[in-house]
Amino acid sequence: MWRFFYTSLLLICQPLILCFIGLLSVKSPRYRQRLAERYGFYGNASCPPPQGIFIHAASVGEVIAATPLVRQLQQDYPHLSITFTTFTPTGSERVKATFWR
Repeated sequence: MWRFFYTSLLLICQPLILCFIGLLSVKSPRYRQRLAERYGFYGNASCPPPQGIFIHAASVGEVIAATPLVRQLQQDYPHLSITFTTFTPTGSERVKATFWR
């Protein structure tokens, strides 16, 4: 029952969310570039594998806080892929700078 209400509210709010992201895009075009990602479309990027670890951090601060956890997971489970997502472009840049070497 709660899921129905949550899903309905989310669908009703989508135009407002898109307007908000549109306003953010005026200030920072990087939000517009990643709009499709927010809705699960990754273009040419491959989908995360079904066996793996999925970590989400909303912002740069959460990326910084999660970094030791991710490092430990990489050591303990080297055979599993780790998918790290963020809400903000700056958070995404921090993940790339920290883990893509």
